[in-house]
Amino acid sequence: MGDHDEFVARFATVHGALEQFACVAVASLMVAEARVELQTDAGRLTLASFGEPVDRPAYRFEVPIRALTGETIAYFIVLDPNARETHEFDLEVIYKLADSAQRKLMLAWSDSGPRSVL
Repeated sequence: MGDHDEFVARFATVHGALEQFACVAVASLMVAEARVELQTDAGRLTLASFGEPVDRPAYRFEVPIRALTGETIAYFIVLDPNARETHEFDLEVIYKLADSAQRKLMLAWSDSGPRSVL
């Protein structure tokens, strides 16, 4: 199995959970879209998303997801076409979902995954 195939296989195991976290964000925060994006050398790669895609968000809030080394490996992002304020409840939900996404991403990299990143 090539490097690309292994990468896809690893994230396929956690994709459903990441998509559920995005769904919870959309439903709880009443935003149009939520995403989990992986930080790569070539830029960001969307691993999971839920909701209506927002091309030009008036509201964007993102939480970096960090590896044990402190390096940012992904982002949990909520988007909406309408401007809005970020309330304490919003922050609580977003940070808890980002924390859960971090745990799932670390599971995807466990065993023989790229431990240098984690």
